[in-house]
Amino acid sequence: MDDNLIIKFFDNNCSPQEEKQVMEWANESRENMDYFVKMKNIHVYSTMPDTQAGKDELESFKSKYIKPGNFNRVFRILSLSVAAVLILLLALNLNRNWLRSKYDVRDIISMANIPSGFKDTVYTEKGVKASIVLPDGSKVWLNSDTRILFPKKFIGKSREVELSGEAYFEVEKDSLKPMIVRTNKNFRIEVLGTKFSIKSYDNDTDANATLYSGSIRLITHKRGKEVITHLNPNESVIIKDNTVSFVSQKEDLTKKTAWKEGDLIFDSVTFSEAAKMIERWHGVSILINNPALLNEVISANFHSESVIEIMELLKFSVGFEYEVKESQVFIK
Repeated sequence: MDDNLIIKFFDNNCSPQEEKQVMEWANESRENMDYFVKMKNIHVYSTMPDTQAGKDELESFKSKYIKPGNFNRVFRILSLSVAAVLILLLALNLNRNWLRSKYDVRDIISMANIPSGFKDTVYTEKGVKASIVLPDGSKVWLNSDTRILFPKKFIGKSREVELSGEAYFEVEKDSLKPMIVRTNKNFRIEVLGTKFSIKSYDNDTDANATLYSGSIRLITHKRGKEVITHLNPNESVIIKDNTVSFVSQKEDLTKKTAWKEGDLIFDSVTFSEAAKMIERWHGVSILINNPALLNEVISANFHSESVIEIMELLKFSVGFEYEVKESQVFIK
């Protein structure tokens, strides 16, 4: 069953035929019914106001929906067992305590357990940057070629998101509900409220994390066990093969988020690394046909320069020839 159709059913936007289709599917097996109820729990919790309804609101709801004959139409269309499910769903909408049952959504902290219909994905193409606000008010700046996945509403005992690429976070403080940022390189970061950045691209050999205020826990895995590293303000770490290495605190950490201000900085990086940064920054493809250039170390700052302007400067500082064809740069 398509998750979107089930959500459409919960939103009362189904046609009679679709309504019947969902209910018949839910009654086909215990597994379908369990999934159906789990979906309903998440839907109720996701659309539930953050404050309790007042007595007047509850009375208004009861007078509107709990009336003799409300289910007559449903009984005519569906079987008695299906109608019983609908009564159960109405109870779910009225009683928050039901969420503390065996299907307790407060315990769901993994994004993998949240159906796709309750998640949002934001992807910034190469050459594009963006900023978003998460459901809890936390702000995230996304560098180029970055993907972030998060629920439409944070449910459970944590605020969990998934990241691939590079991002800067300003997390709203919540001492009872930590934010967990899971990455594509098998490590995660847990925070209560702070400012930090993560760089974790698929085609990079390592990743890094930098803390600007507050504190964070960085969790990696080694030999089947979790390894916890605590970061203090102005500390930066490199993560490679599940091993964490601290970077000297004397480093200018503001360079790591210079991309937020539109600055492209090569801080003693190899030419191959610089090429990947240019590809993400300008949305081009760079083909290096001279292996001797790959490990050349580059230090340079750019702001609004075009690809050709960058290539011209590097051409004279490193020593190579290049050719640009549409969105491809060939380095000889």
